[in-house]
Amino acid sequence: MVNDATQWITQALGINEAPVIWLTDIDDTLIDTKAMHGEAAPALISLIAQMIGRAQAVSLIDRFQEIFDELLSAHQRAGGSEEPKTHLDDRVEACQADIRTQWGVTKRFSREVLLWLAAQDSKVTLNAEQLASAADAYWQHMTRNPLVFSDAVELFAAIKERTGRHPLLMTSSDARFT
Repeated sequence: MVNDATQWITQALGINEAPVIWLTDIDDTLIDTKAMHGEAAPALISLIAQMIGRAQAVSLIDRFQEIFDELLSAHQRAGGSEEPKTHLDDRVEACQADIRTQWGVTKRFSREVLLWLAAQDSKVTLNAEQLASAADAYWQHMTRNPLVFSDAVELFAAIKERTGRHPLLMTSSDARFT
């Protein structure tokens, strides 16, 4: 087992010893996450309406957007420093207690959890299959409709020019193969 990430990716991709460029967390660095969420969330209304009715679906999605925006706003205000926990953070973590126990971390922006909390707040019941279906549809929309920042292409060109290599992109475990 290879313990060094650079060694692992070099072996896995069969590349030479040239430097490997890592860009992690493309949210708000290469793509406009808030704007993409603003488009993806309402796109779920028709799917969720089939499960629970239109009025409840609209209410749930409105709350989903509010929750996401509140968490994102707190995250952006912190500017990379340790941000104070909010009641909403506590709710997100409570939904992932088993994950924290096993892995030591939680996913603050887990869309499944945020949809679950929005459903609770909207007095709507969604089962695990319905939540998974909604989250998958959300990520499919995000994947098919990226809003890339205009300077992202320039960044990639500069990395290629300086290193002779194209960047490799990695994202968090939220990512879905769609």
